[in-house]
This record gives sequence, structure tokens and C-alpha cells, in this order.
Amino acid sequence: MFANTWFDGSIELWVELLSPLKALGRPVEMLEVGSWEGRSTLFLLGYFPEGKLTAVDTWEGGAEHKHLADLDALERRFDHNLSAFQDRLVKRKGLSSVVLSGLASREKERFDFIFIDGSHFADDVMVDAVMAWQLLRSGGILVFDDYLWRNERYGWKRNPAQAINLFLRLINGDFTLLHVGHQLAIRKTVSIARYTAR
Repeated sequence: MFANTWFDGSIELWVELLSPLKALGRPVEMLEVGSWEGRSTLFLLGYFPEGKLTAVDTWEGGAEHKHLADLDALERRFDHNLSAFQDRLVKRKGLSSVVLSGLASREKERFDFIFIDGSHFADDVMVDAVMAWQLLRSGGILVFDDYLWRNERYGWKRNPAQAINLFLRLINGDFTLLHVGHQLAIRKTVSIARYTAR
């Protein structure tokens, strides 16, 4: 039960990006920041039959979604769409800055794949990126959605690319660029210890 098919255009790219993770020899640990109705969530849990996924969302939509008539049903649609995967899905409802901070405080919470598709505000994207990077295992893949998304009305503060570009400058030398398009994907090449050492 999906009201939109925004994610479907990414499936071919994701099959290519994610195929190396099938060789891990253990269940793939995934984190999704911004799950909406669960279309990408459903794909990931289907692609990795033993994988486990943590979905983070407020299920309230962003400022650009406030005109949608059925926004109140968003979380119910997510729950319905993922009902068959409750044993491999952890749902964390709340602001990503709060939820990711909580995950970072738990030493065991580390992920092989992280998808960032939450707020379009540059400052929110930057916070999500920095926190997600701490949670990503070395060799793990980080994908940003809406890299080419533009909203001229709000200027650079409302465009994810500004934050993503700055973030990539901050971690220069610690990643391999895998794809640039509507989505931007990188692989982490540095040990997480560098980012957690005090």
C-alpha cells in the first residue's frame, strides 16, 4: 500500500551498490533515516533476507509535505507495509538528531549500510551525516537521497547538496565515492576508532 513510488527509480542502482554486502557472511545491519511509507525499507529487508534494519522517522513529513491530505495515515501505511518484517525491523520514532545520538551512545550499534533521506534543510542533513558516519562500519556504504534536489525559494539552507558537499570535504581521504546523481553514495575506508577516540 504505497501512495507514491519515489524510491522505485533507485532500485537498479541499489542492487549494484549493495551486492558486495551480500558477501559479509553475516546478517547485514542497516539504518534508514527517513522511512516515509517504507518502500525503501521493504526493498532492503527483501534484498537481505537475514538483514536487520533500524528505521528512524517522525512520520509527520517535512514542510513540503504539509499540503498532503493523508499525512495522518503515513505511519499506519508504514506499519502495514512492513508488518511481515517485525522480527527484523526496529522502529525508532522521533527526530533523527535525538535518535541517532541515542544509537551512537550504544557501542554495539554499528551499521553496514545507512540511507539518509530525512530533512532537506542543510543543517539537519549535516547533523544526520556526522552522526551516521560515526555509526557506519569501515567498509560500510552511506547513501544520501535528494543530492540534486533544489528549492530556490529557501536558498542554500534548504538544499541537501550544500551539507553533503561540506561533509565530504570534512571526511576527505576517508571514503571512496561510489555514485553521484539524484543519490550520492560513498564507502567508508577509515576505521571507526578514529571518530570515536577521545
